[in-house]
Amino acid sequence: VGIGEPNPSARLDITVPAGWTNPVLRAREGTTTYFIITGTGNVGINTAAPARRLHVQGDVRITNVPAAVNPSKVLVVNSLGDVQGIVFPGDSTQVLRGDGTFGWGAGDHDWHNPTTSAPPTSIDANIYTNGSVAINSTFYSSSWLYVRRNPSDTTGAGLSTIYGYRSGKSGATNGGSGWGVYSVDAAIKGYSLWGNQYSAAIAGYSFMDYDNSAAVVGGRYSGSPIGFLGYRDTLTFSSGDIGKVNLWAGYFVGPVAIYQPAIAELSRRCLMWVEDSIVNFGGCEYWTHWGNGDTVGGVVVRYVADFDIGEMDGTAVGIGSIEYFLDGIARTHFNDDLVTTTNGTIDLGFSSSSYYWQDVFAVNFITASDRDLKKNIQPLNYGLKEVLQLKPVRYQMKEGIDTVSWYLGLVAEDVYEVIPEVVKVGDYKKSEEDLQYHWVEFEHWGIDYTKLVPVLIKAIQEQQQIIERLETELEELRKQVADLQQE
Repeated sequence: VGIGEPNPSARLDITVPAGWTNPVLRAREGTTTYFIITGTGNVGINTAAPARRLHVQGDVRITNVPAAVNPSKVLVVNSLGDVQGIVFPGDSTQVLRGDGTFGWGAGDHDWHNPTTSAPPTSIDANIYTNGSVAINSTFYSSSWLYVRRNPSDTTGAGLSTIYGYRSGKSGATNGGSGWGVYSVDAAIKGYSLWGNQYSAAIAGYSFMDYDNSAAVVGGRYSGSPIGFLGYRDTLTFSSGDIGKVNLWAGYFVGPVAIYQPAIAELSRRCLMWVEDSIVNFGGCEYWTHWGNGDTVGGVVVRYVADFDIGEMDGTAVGIGSIEYFLDGIARTHFNDDLVTTTNGTIDLGFSSSSYYWQDVFAVNFITASDRDLKKNIQPLNYGLKEVLQLKPVRYQMKEGIDTVSWYLGLVAEDVYEVIPEVVKVGDYKKSEEDLQYHWVEFEHWGIDYTKLVPVLIKAIQEQQQIIERLETELEELRKQVADLQQE
């Protein structure tokens, strides 16, 4: 049959004149078009205005597709043969042949929407590729998976760029078999094979321009976050800190533990763990030390750091190349000189807080006495007269571990009336508020017995002068007696 064609060469041969714009062939029922060939050569099925050479409005099923060694375009179909999309084969990706095997093709292997060149809005199937995958972007930044959320996209609570969801089952054993990369069951898993320079399994970055922002956050699903890597908040400690910010490398709300596995004779030891606002070094559990808020010796304990290997003694804290503090049984040892960092400003003990040492054992007590350290050097006016006014006493202590033993000494208040310089009634102490030294009066006075030594020396010298004068007078009297006896 020839239509517009005097010499048909096909069962149905239709020829239209140049510039023909009306349909060449159309099958329809009322206003519903089932099949159409347009004047431009497009074929439409179930559409009156086909936009492509073959435009099907509705489902397409393809079966018995012959094997193709190097397909240029592949229709992606499901198990029933329904078309799911179009793949354009390329150099670096294998595509599914019609016989169910995989082979290489030419061109670029990308997912495309069947009707446009834009990326698809959704893919309800597995994706297998040797190339990169970009979601919401045509730029993949040299990453195998690149996902972009634009500022114009919807933002707010509960939204994320990548959301890893592990739908588990109730029960302790319904998970992985260990913390190894091949054993752990995780929502998102990162694995870096060699750990090369500047490489990481998972890297989190954030500009952190606003408070309560973090690079990585972790916590229980139904609870509050308990761990942040890269965290920002605002300082609120004092008025001078308002407007400043804290940038934390790690910020943890709950306990934090860093431990080493059992080695040799050691059981598991926590290198560091944090709980109840205390940084603990050593054992993974509290020893018999006092807790925060307990009163020890009249002092409320406020731990900041605790070093404890979990035994009564033996915990060592190194503070230099060879220096360390060592935990003894109810005592603390240090292995090197204990030296102040400034001259004449540091005390060992402070009477204004009612704390004093019980016993001090030493070989020597040295008092700084170099002439270059002194000024206004004057002769001492105290001597035998003041020593004779002192009132030596025998007494017992009201407080301390020994309130039974008898002590020999002087009473500070009595000595102050005679030689006030040897009585310690206060001292200059640095304030933590302005870092300046201020005079602080002691709650309990003390006596510097070493300062009595010069007074005793002067008293002995005066006494010696008296003795020598008496000896001279006695010698004169002896001569007078001898002269009288001769007469």
